[in-house]
Amino acid sequence: MAQLISSRPLSWRFLVTVDGMGVGEFTECDGLTVEREFEPLSEGGRNDSVHYLPKGIKFTNITLKRGIVSLALWDWLMKNVAAGKIEPELKNITIELANETGKAMYRWNVSRAFPVKWTGPSLNVETEELSMESLELVHSGFSMEETR
Repeated sequence: MAQLISSRPLSWRFLVTVDGMGVGEFTECDGLTVEREFEPLSEGGRNDSVHYLPKGIKFTNITLKRGIVSLALWDWLMKNVAAGKIEPELKNITIELANETGKAMYRWNVSRAFPVKWTGPSLNVETEELSMESLELVHSGFSMEETR
């Protein structure tokens, strides 16, 4: 007899913290992707197969989306710009995925992240949709852990 799953992570139940502080609720988080890079190598005289040599690990940018609630994300992107500096403010980010009771089950610890793109809302008088903002982050990688 199959065992019933008593607790499962839900994609709509997640919390994002930046340097240990909550920055508001997000409705979407995309880009938790890791890809192993490889180099194809053809062996002379063998035409039936190719060898694949593993290289490094590549992390994609993470995009967070939410309704506009404050200027905190905009301020993070624009930090130091007025002073003529191009030094981004690096922050560590934690993304926790919870189950139906709200208990965190998985955690992604994103290191040395900084914003590279902010997108404001699409304005349209024909709709009654929530005004959304998105923030794209580049980072040095992340780790994943189970928190059960």
